[in-house]
Amino acid sequence: MSRHDDLNILIDVRRLDYDYDEKPVTHTRTINVIDQYEQHHTGANGPASLSFDHKRRWILAIERFHEMEKHWSDVFYHIFIFADGEVWEGRDVLRTSQGNIGRAITVHLPGNNPVITEAQYLACLAIARWATNRPANVRDHQQRPAATYCSGDNGRNNIKRLRQELNMPLTDLLPEDLTNHADWTTAEDYGWISGNGQRVASRSVVGVVATRAYRQTVKAVNVVGGRVTRNTAAISATEAKLASQAQRISQLTTSVSQLSTKVAALEGRTTTAIDNEAIVAAVVEKLTD
Repeated sequence: MSRHDDLNILIDVRRLDYDYDEKPVTHTRTINVIDQYEQHHTGANGPASLSFDHKRRWILAIERFHEMEKHWSDVFYHIFIFADGEVWEGRDVLRTSQGNIGRAITVHLPGNNPVITEAQYLACLAIARWATNRPANVRDHQQRPAATYCSGDNGRNNIKRLRQELNMPLTDLLPEDLTNHADWTTAEDYGWISGNGQRVASRSVVGVVATRAYRQTVKAVNVVGGRVTRNTAAISATEAKLASQAQRISQLTTSVSQLSTKVAALEGRTTTAIDNEAIVAAVVEKLTD
């Protein structure tokens, strides 16, 4: 599976799904040069609602503004991520948004300094992970030349969180109950859990599935380890009892040995007494005669 395929799996709505008249474009870069994530916000209101129609009208209005007012060749942003976590494709990712950011995928969060929802954050994280594994390559508009307030205070907090989590191993990032994770649901929907999957899996989904399998394995090992520990403790307790019993047996053996010695002494005295009685009887018999 190509890197482009990996990205397409993360996109919920493709450009031609809502921008029906969009024409083919000339590409200005290859997919493999992309190793930066750059985040923007609108600086104005987002869509009126999270319905498909309102999202569509809102993006097309931004496209018209960029093309007619800014005189750009297309909408600036490659990716739009809405508050419900839905990812929409904008500019073709093989066309750079701007000449001096030719290595970046540009991501747009609707609204003016919008509060980032958890669903939105997870989608941002998936795109950021696709683009790079280097926290320094994750930024917003304010953190490059020609900086502006974009993407707002909330957007910058989102960047900080993305950078922190890119520094962590995957097993520390995901929620404990992975069955509720969006990528796990995707894996179930596509048949990857049952083994009947017909579609390729993104690295994000594979990471979730593998992490859950890893955690289940660790849990099983811990359960077995707990049983082994308990059994070892039981064995140790039994060994202690056996040692105590062996010591008691040794003490009893000593006592029996001592009793045997005393019995032997008594037997010797009894034999002597019997012999003395015989001598006395013989003397008495002679005296009587």
